[in-house]
Amino acid sequence: MRCRLQSYRAEIWVCAMLIVLNGCAGSSMAWWTSQPAAPAATPGDKPIPRVQDCVTIGTGTPSKYVCGGKTYTSHELRKLREEGP
Repeated sequence: MRCRLQSYRAEIWVCAMLIVLNGCAGSSMAWWTSQPAAPAATPGDKPIPRVQDCVTIGTGTPSKYVCGGKTYTSHELRKLREEGP
């Protein structure tokens, strides 16, 4: 009887720990990210080039991209995104 009670308690403890450790896994919580927000655009501004919209021409360090006819490095694109045009 004692062995059965200890086994039951161990099973409850394991289940409780699984619930605690996985409780937020399925939630839709918004987590803070380290990516800064882009500056607000005004009506006359040209859009800030993004890596997703550019063509890669060099994969060295730093990578080079062509966006709208201009060549940018990945560092220049990050600086434009963070500081604005």
